[in-house]
Formats: sequence, structure tokens, C-alpha cells
Amino acid sequence: MLENKLNLENKLNTAILVFDKNNGFISLNQAAQRVLGLDLHLLNYQLDNIDHPNLKSFLKIITKLKQGQFDDELLQLENSIRHFRLELKIDAQYFNLYISLLDKNTYLIELSQIVYQDMNQSTHELKRPIQNIKTLVETLIIGAKNDENKLNEYLLKLNSEADRLGALVSDMLSLSHVINGAVDLHKSKVNFHHLVEKSFERAFERASKKNIKLINEIDQKFEIEADHKLLEHLLTNFIDNAIKYNHDNGSVFLKNTKTAFIVEDTGYGISDEDKAKVFEQFYRIKESAHIQGSGLGLSIVKGIADLHGWTIEIESELGKGTSFIINIH
Repeated sequence: MLENKLNLENKLNTAILVFDKNNGFISLNQAAQRVLGLDLHLLNYQLDNIDHPNLKSFLKIITKLKQGQFDDELLQLENSIRHFRLELKIDAQYFNLYISLLDKNTYLIELSQIVYQDMNQSTHELKRPIQNIKTLVETLIIGAKNDENKLNEYLLKLNSEADRLGALVSDMLSLSHVINGAVDLHKSKVNFHHLVEKSFERAFERASKKNIKLINEIDQKFEIEADHKLLEHLLTNFIDNAIKYNHDNGSVFLKNTKTAFIVEDTGYGISDEDKAKVFEQFYRIKESAHIQGSGLGLSIVKGIADLHGWTIEIESELGKGTSFIINIH
């Protein structure tokens, strides 16, 4: 009767489960078995083993569900079709997880895969610098090369477009490796204050062009258990963004608490609407569409954070700046 009520078979491409606080999982469809790789019996067995390598994030959410940690939010959204949304990773794939309250102890859970790799969008982004390079070369061929001033101008533009294309391809490869699970974590204790100092040194020239101050307020003994190379990549992307989307004569701050580090800028800010989308591939905030970039930096950042089991919060006010809070515990 319960399965008829939920009409599970009408959503064969969506993983659907029913969870009861007292009895664990009581129903799931075939799509859920495919996604999770477990049948009903094994899934309930795994509830006592949340360190399962592929299901760790999912099982942590279920544990919180069992403890009633989402109940207040679900009750407030009682009239919604999909009451509560989270994003998580299962076996190198990303999913939207929706939780609905069936009664005070029973929940409907839906998992739908997020398709991050949009080939059409990727092709479109690659075509831009390629077309610009082709146009510049053709203009030189038909005669601009004979004008020394034009020749120098066009060569500089060609160099800039080649750099843009190279950066885009590099970011696409990095993102592909991260979200497809092709990166092995090699964790060690990293002195984050020193890492920030080195990252600021590399960013100094870019910041100087806009007279932006780079301020390291990280405690000198603050350490993070992380893959050094990936943490450096994450930090570089955050700093680059904080410079690009900042006002002239602005500032970029790196701070920490006991359980997080914070990247803060005095830039354009992010609207509430954009906050939910900034980690999507190729997403660009409308007000900053004129700023050159691949649109992949924050997608890479999120992928690296997910690999480490970290979460990212955004606090922002339009025109006054943004703080990215990376919770590492």
C-alpha cells in the first residue's frame, strides 16, 4: 500500500527511498539500488558503518535524519512538493537529495543525479577564444601584418587569447579529474599560514594592478590535515576570484577559526539568487560578465572541498564584499 501511495515505479530514473526513524529503510526502488549499490538489507546494515567509502556523505545525512536534526525545517516547509534539498557525492557522482516528511517518523528521500559535464556548454566556451584567434590571424593575413602598429597590437591580442584558451583547458582538466574521482588524496599536516603567504606572493602582481591589499590573518600555528597540492589549488582559485571580483583599492583577507578558514573580500558581492549557483560549471554572475575567466574556478574549489569532506558557506552583501567560510571539521 505504501509503495502504491508513493508510486515508486513511476520514477524509475530517480532513486527513491522511504526511511523510518525506528525501523530504518523500509522501501527503495531499483534506481536506488543501482545508485547506492546495496539492497534493502545491506543498506540498513550500513547504517552502523557510516565510514563506507562511497556512501559516507549519504549515511551521515541519514544519521542526522534519524536524530531529528532536520525536523524543524521540514515542518516549516510542510506544504512544499520537495521539502528540503541537499547536495552530496556518491561514488564520484553528484546528486540532489530531497527529503519530504511523510509523518512524524517517516521520510521520503529522492536522489537525482546532477549532470555537471555539459558538453554543449564546454564546446561553446572553447569556441570563443578559438574564433577570436582565427579572426585575428585572418586579419593579419589580409594585410594588417604590413602595419607595424597593428602587427604588434594583434600579436598581443593573440597571446592573450592563447593564454585564455590554455587556462580554460587547464581548468576543465582539473575539474574533470576532481569530480570524476581521478585524484588520490595524500593528506598531511599543512601549516596554513605559510601556505597563504606563498599564495599571496604569487598573487601580488595581479593584486597590485588594482591596488588590492592581501592581508594574512591566519594564526601562525594553524594547521590543516589536507592534500597539500589540492589545498594550494583551492586557495589559489579563491584568491584569484577575490582579486578579480574586487574593487580597485580593495582588500582580500584570509582568516581562521578553530574549525574553519575564511576568504573575505571587499568586492562586488553575491546576490541570494547567485549564491545557489556560483559553484555550477561556467556560471558567471551577470554584473561581472565583463571579467575574463573560465567560470570553473569555484566548481574546482567545491570539488576539492568535497573530496576532503569539507563544506563551504557564503556570506555576502551586494556592493560590500563576500566571505567564503570553509568548514574543515
